[in-house]
Amino acid sequence: VACLQVLMTTSDHPSAIMFHFLEDMLRMIPNATYYKRGGYELKKICDYASGRDFTHVVIFNENRKLINGMVVIYLPYGPTAHFRISNMVLSKKIKNHGKPTRHRPELILNNFTTRLGHRVGRLLATMWPHNPEFRGRRAVTFHNQRDFIFFRHHRYIFETREDGKERKEHKGHLAKEADEPRLTKDAKNKLKSKKIKKEVKDAAAGKVSVSARLQELGPRFCLRLQSLNRGTFNSKSGEFEWIRNNGKSVTRKKFVL
Repeated sequence: VACLQVLMTTSDHPSAIMFHFLEDMLRMIPNATYYKRGGYELKKICDYASGRDFTHVVIFNENRKLINGMVVIYLPYGPTAHFRISNMVLSKKIKNHGKPTRHRPELILNNFTTRLGHRVGRLLATMWPHNPEFRGRRAVTFHNQRDFIFFRHHRYIFETREDGKERKEHKGHLAKEADEPRLTKDAKNKLKSKKIKKEVKDAAAGKVSVSARLQELGPRFCLRLQSLNRGTFNSKSGEFEWIRNNGKSVTRKKFVL
């Protein structure tokens, strides 16, 4: 888990919007590194990344300053997934957005129910370490709904309510009272332990309600799977596990993920 390394690059001649998007993605994915495309073919990039112990190659594509595609390659033997990106919103465009910390986030995969959905979900999950730091209270969510994968990035905080009053709670400890007297370290620990026990007792008795608030960190976008290749990227002789048939009429009641 600790050796995950993600190489990020773009299509040729990226715009300023692409660099803002990359800045958001680099803050969100641990151990991610950006490399300039430099006109290299994708096959050479995969060979370069494999020789330097990278586990993933992620390529973002844009057309007329609109980010419209993402390719995720798992090294060294695949698979490779091609997604279409839509409804992308940068972090700075989200109202009341927060700034993410360096803590490893929690990962939530929701509603991936089919065999293909499980494979795509596992591929997306491999880009994040599976030992999150809960102290950071960050959560990365991939929610599948009707074959559209909605991506969100949040920070959460727990709150308790008692007798119409609101008290904040972080990591199970109550916020300090403004008029709390100065005590020794041992006395503070005993007082805090008593408060936590009282909180648990009141919550069990129904006297205190616990709720969670979310603050979106960004970015925000939607993915739709276009193809899944069994190996690394090879558009000519690659073995495709699944390709979206946009030209054929498909029933809206049948979903692949």
